[in-house]
Parts: sequence; C-alpha cells; structure tokens
Amino acid sequence: MKRIKLIYTLALTLLIALSACTTSDLDPSLEQNKSVEGSITSVDNVYGILKGAYSRMTASGYYGRDIIINNEVRTDNCFSNGNSGRFTTEASMTYNANTGFFWDEAYAAIASANIIIATDISALTGDQDYGRH
Repeated sequence: MKRIKLIYTLALTLLIALSACTTSDLDPSLEQNKSVEGSITSVDNVYGILKGAYSRMTASGYYGRDIIINNEVRTDNCFSNGNSGRFTTEASMTYNANTGFFWDEAYAAIASANIIIATDISALTGDQDYGRH
C-alpha cells in the first residue's frame, strides 16, 4: 500500500512539474515599455521620455562612470590591474566584442531624443509652452 501511495505521489509530482511551466511562460514580456505610435498624447508623456533619456545618460554604464573611466584608464591619470578585474581590457588596449557596451546606453538615449524630436507638440494636450522647451 505504501508503495502504491509513493508511486501515485511521484506521478502526481512529475505531472505537476512538467505541466506547470510552458514556453509562453518563459518568454519575457515588456510591460514597462509602451509603443510609440499613439501612446504620446500629452506633454507629460514627452517629459517622461526626456527624463528617461537623462536617466540613461547618467547611468553607470554611460556618463555616470564607464565612458569616463574607459578614457581615463588608457592615460596616465589612473590604472587598472588584474586585482579588481574591471576595465582591464580597456587598460591593456585590447578590445573585443564585450568592450563596446556603453554604446548601448548612448543609442537608447539617442532613440529617446529622436522620439521627442519627431513628436508634434502642438497636437498634444497639456501646457504647450512647457512642451516647447
């Protein structure tokens, strides 16, 4: 009797484990992003995109740290050794596919600026004078 209960328990556990997660559950969803077409309806939406661009520019992956230290580590102003494990590739002037990561932040900020430039402020609701700045 105990063996039958064990078999049923293992079978039920295996069934739950195999059916609990499908590939659609594993696909990432981007709920924090919204489409550009038709989603910018007010001046506040444009201001939010502008603040996002500023946030990307001050992030540690861009002007907050990495783009400055990438230039400084190649000069006499500072150095990087193997102890920290950071910026050693840039310090030794050997570039590879992983050293251009700060361009991702730059292109994201440029994309936000392009959205703002392409937006017709006069068609938006809200303070028009505020939107023209």
